[in-house]
Amino acid sequence: MKKLFVGICLLVSPLLIQAQEKEYQLVWSDEFDVEGEPSTEWSYESGFVRNEELQWYQSQNAKVKDGCLVIEAKKGFFINPHYEAGSSDWRKNREFIRYTSSCLKTFRCLACHLAAGQQVGVAE
Repeated sequence: MKKLFVGICLLVSPLLIQAQEKEYQLVWSDEFDVEGEPSTEWSYESGFVRNEELQWYQSQNAKVKDGCLVIEAKKGFFINPHYEAGSSDWRKNREFIRYTSSCLKTFRCLACHLAAGQQVGVAE
């Protein structure tokens, strides 16, 4: 069993070394160096979005402060503008919004790079 393990390691290690040596080119970043609203490269989810979560997503809960992206979760009481009495859609059958948060996406930036034929990935 040890010989099999050592053999597999010897076969795989050149592949791992190759993967580590590959150089990546940064195509976009946001350093959050401007106070206030996040840059226009971000897009936002809006409303009740998924998984029957209780929070209402809105852009107003995101800001840049001291070089950090701050996303606030808030408790409140607002009328759901999409409310429809008797609706079977959970997004519409909630009369009130009790929690707000923000969800930002870099989709616009990703879409631009894909349209330009650039390979895009996530570095870990």
